[in-house]
Amino acid sequence: MPTIKVTRADLRDPQYSEVTLVRGEDAAHCEGGVCRELFRVGDEESGPGPHHHLVVSGEIPTASPRYYAVKSRR
Repeated sequence: MPTIKVTRADLRDPQYSEVTLVRGEDAAHCEGGVCRELFRVGDEESGPGPHHHLVVSGEIPTASPRYYAVKSRR
């Protein structure tokens, strides 16, 4: 059975760090797993469609990044 490792930084929320880092990221190949933007159509999960990511992380103490979907306008 595989071992899942979770660090303290993974558990911390970036908003409680002294330094909050924010950046944009192209998400052309994201299928919704990282930003948790999956939705159900009947019994099937489907991806989020075209979008970008807003990535927020923290330092002092270190907090792992959180990904938020930003929908693309057409």
